[in-house]
Amino acid sequence: MCHFATAPKGGFDVVIANPPYVGHKGGQKSLFRILKKTDLGKRFNNERMDLFYYFFHLSIDIGAKRSIISFITTNYYLTADSAVKLRSDFKERTVIKNMINFGELKIFESALGQHNMITILSKNINPELVANNCLTKRTGIATSEILKRILDWNDDNTEYFSVIQKDLYEGENFKIRISGISQSTFNINKILAKMFNQGILLGNICNISQGIVTGADKVSRKHIIKFKINCKVGSGIYVLNSSEIKRLNLNQEEIKLLKPWFKNSDIRKFYTNEKSNNYLLHLTVDLDIEQYPSIYKHLCKYREIISSRNFESCELSKALRLGKWWALSSARKDINFNCEKIVTPYRSLSNTFGYNEVPWYASADVFFITSKDKKVS
Repeated sequence: MCHFATAPKGGFDVVIANPPYVGHKGGQKSLFRILKKTDLGKRFNNERMDLFYYFFHLSIDIGAKRSIISFITTNYYLTADSAVKLRSDFKERTVIKNMINFGELKIFESALGQHNMITILSKNINPELVANNCLTKRTGIATSEILKRILDWNDDNTEYFSVIQKDLYEGENFKIRISGISQSTFNINKILAKMFNQGILLGNICNISQGIVTGADKVSRKHIIKFKINCKVGSGIYVLNSSEIKRLNLNQEEIKLLKPWFKNSDIRKFYTNEKSNNYLLHLTVDLDIEQYPSIYKHLCKYREIISSRNFESCELSKALRLGKWWALSSARKDINFNCEKIVTPYRSLSNTFGYNEVPWYASADVFFITSKDKKVS
């Protein structure tokens, strides 16, 4: 702290810190007596404050205008009586960009008793700017995978909030509510919290899976230009219509590999279209392609296109190592496409979930929801 008592001209653009967690307890009172006499102490001292409060104040002092300030600390300062001056300083001199509250999830194995959070500020003043905050419901020790999901704003066990600055602070002590204090926000979050606490997560009772990736459904104009192929745009490679299938003259074993193929537009509210003129060649890496001569002959015509797919995916990379260049990019063998299921588009302007009990195959722009437990319906 002493080294940065004087900031460079204009201040620092970025200040990042993981300050020591030192309070008045544990024989540290002498340290706080010294700090109390400093300029920072005269402005911000509180008899029960933690040392890292000083680091926050100092970072705001030495930060340039619109600088970014990022700390990982304990989370008690959000409402602690000893942090009134700190919260007031936040409100008067900064904009809160993110507050990531890990709650009961343990971030440091060496400090399992702590409740940690990440605070990201900008040295700026704008009461209308939005803070994007989150509070995880997870417990135990964090793994890199869990942390990534939380920080990617993509964790089912974490609540996410977008709150304007003026709705972050509550009362004369400026207690910080990361979910916001507006009545509508309060009511919504109260309802959502009740649903979360009393409900059952869909992922606990259902499998939720993305659909199939062929890597090359049909011939595109780009394919024709790039590979100089003598065929029409829209000619089927892995996805063929009834007329194309008829021309292949498939045997009985080959016909078994044909699966009805649907689009996300076939999903309606509560139901789906159950008839399609398109069929998928469901070619998994475990097949012996020599047993399917007509299909193999068909795919050989498009080998350049098929071989130009992205082979970095795990499934396709394995297929290539085995010499099975013709396999689907992701065949999704783990999904039972024939059972009762709910399907939903990857994106939709409104809630659209359709139910069916028939063989129903679709691409990765469709999610399949199937039951884990036969007792649940």
